[in-house]
Amino acid sequence: MSATASVPRLQCYHRQIPAVKTYKPQTKTVLQHSPREDLKYVVHSFLRVEERPESPQTINEELQIIPVTVFDGSSGKKVSLNISSTDTIGKLKEAFQKEMPYLKGSLDLAFNGKQCDSKTTMCDLNVKSGATFVTFQRCIGG
Repeated sequence: MSATASVPRLQCYHRQIPAVKTYKPQTKTVLQHSPREDLKYVVHSFLRVEERPESPQTINEELQIIPVTVFDGSSGKKVSLNISSTDTIGKLKEAFQKEMPYLKGSLDLAFNGKQCDSKTTMCDLNVKSGATFVTFQRCIGG
């Protein structure tokens, strides 16, 4: 063998490679953050207020007299009463029972379609001038 040995040649194929298109970004209005990304770092918390703080608004409410009407659903009579905004439903019941003594045992009041607890104040219910309370009786039994 000669010093110049023949090395097998690799065959080359000529093929055309398509040109790579450069990406040109189009301008679009896109939300910067998806809602899930926004909620990723959110901390949920709540505040529970045990006592209502005294503010100038609550001091003025103490002096406010509210005219209200109590409607007796069984007799159809209306009784007008003046109460303080700091009075409770219990005081309103007592004032109404002085006017209508026959309802002593089973007097319950509703305001805005909901039964009122005796310890709830008029401020808590957000009672305004001219509000109407409705009496109702609970049916005992099944």
